[in-house]
Amino acid sequence: GGLVSYLYSVAVMLHALLTLKAEPVEVFFETSLMLYTFVSLGRWIENIAKGQTSAALSTLLSMQAHSAKIVTLDEGTFDVVSEETIDLEYVEKGDVVKIVPGAKIPVDGEVIYGKSTVNESMLTGESMPVKKEKGSTVMGGTINAQGLLLVKATHVGSDASLAQIVKLVEEAQTSKAPIQQLADNISGYFVPVVIFLSLLTFVVWEIIGHTGIMVDEHYTHEEWALLAAISVLVIACPCSLGLATPTAVMVGTGVGAQNGILIRGGDPLETAHKISVCIFDKTGTVTLGKPIVSKMIQISEHVTQLVAIAIAGTAESASEHPLGKAVTQHAQQLLDTEQLGTVGDFNSIPGKGIKCRVTNIGHLFDPKSDVEIADSYEVALGNRALMQDEGIAVEAYTEAKMREHENNGHTAVLMAIDGTLTSVITISDPIKKDAASAVDLLKKWGIKVFLLTGDNIRTATAIAKEANIPRERIFAGVLPKQKVSKIKALQEKYKAKVAMVGDGVNDSPALVQADVGIAIGTGTDVAIEAADIVLIKDSLFDVPVA
Repeated sequence: GGLVSYLYSVAVMLHALLTLKAEPVEVFFETSLMLYTFVSLGRWIENIAKGQTSAALSTLLSMQAHSAKIVTLDEGTFDVVSEETIDLEYVEKGDVVKIVPGAKIPVDGEVIYGKSTVNESMLTGESMPVKKEKGSTVMGGTINAQGLLLVKATHVGSDASLAQIVKLVEEAQTSKAPIQQLADNISGYFVPVVIFLSLLTFVVWEIIGHTGIMVDEHYTHEEWALLAAISVLVIACPCSLGLATPTAVMVGTGVGAQNGILIRGGDPLETAHKISVCIFDKTGTVTLGKPIVSKMIQISEHVTQLVAIAIAGTAESASEHPLGKAVTQHAQQLLDTEQLGTVGDFNSIPGKGIKCRVTNIGHLFDPKSDVEIADSYEVALGNRALMQDEGIAVEAYTEAKMREHENNGHTAVLMAIDGTLTSVITISDPIKKDAASAVDLLKKWGIKVFLLTGDNIRTATAIAKEANIPRERIFAGVLPKQKVSKIKALQEKYKAKVAMVGDGVNDSPALVQADVGIAIGTGTDVAIEAADIVLIKDSLFDVPVA
């Protein structure tokens, strides 16, 4: 349009000069200038936005340390035998890294020695330093504030949190939102259509001109037809279609990354504001995901309580479930050991529990004690459904004890050894402090909030009450494969966009099924990979922010 306006103006001006035309002619040099000015201004604004987002990526990349102090330890005393500084790219999974106060943490890992506080604000946006001690996880790019830490590397190179964040942001910025794809498609047809309409306009006005109708006494009918055709070209400029959306996507994903919210492209960015139903997983999402064993109740004398603890801890050592980890940690603490027994024939039954064979627990007890230890134990550890599958009856006394603790929000786990119900293990998992506030804010915006869990209805009801989720919006006792069908049912019932917030492997199918899957950054790698939006901070208040 700008070029045609300019060429038309030059042609009219030259014609007037050559014909020595006395009347003034109308030219459109200012139209061309303004068109190109607006387009250039749009490109300039777009480049500024891209530059700011690229600066955010550069800032993230600059957080990474360039080297690491690798140490070799004496296994018995944790004394440093040797120390070597190497480039970060040569650090391998399992290496022990020494981090002095004030130094950048070079890798993702687990603290195996020392206590300190770590500044994680550059990744999570959390201004307060986070306390770290043995067993805590740390992220590469954060800064050790006070004490000396020895960290065992768990994720290095492209698997590290910082590298994954940069990768997610880069992928998000190169992806196209549905509205952008629509704009691109429209632009592809728009230009030839506008040219056609411009030619059609010229032809129509030419025909009208030959009928003798005078439109404007200052123009011949050929000039008027050409002027009308040029007007169609200029006014129908589709520049805004190509500029606005990619700029919005880049800025949105960049700002999200700076605030600890990773958005995988334009699609979830566009869909997120249309969400009207939000579903929360319970364990590790609404709750802290750091359950502890609160009590162990002996049901039979098939084995002593201490042996039962050793068996339960050993059996759950092969499980990735947070409740299983709590049982294992409880056994390790009570028996004062890191090494429990041996697990064989391990079988995890989704939504029900585990089955396995436990051996080699004799070394956990004093040989001089009168504790009877068998060579092996067949163990079933899980909920009522698992016991029913195994043909093991749950007596009224056991059921009453379970309900007593479940009504207080605890999870009651049954353990059968060699076909005999021996124990009830009660596990508590406190609710996150910001869960109720996040739910209230979502409800204030008119979003329907649901709780989805494989736990029983009594425990789910107690947790939902603390989180201000209505009782009628609780889905309890749901198996992982059933979570997908629950989301489908809500999508069909409300004819609405549904978000799923989860953190575990068993949440992955549901995160994919939901219109927007939101993973907590402290969750499993599988859940994070399946999600559309990843929250780096372990804070539910980022759900409404996202």
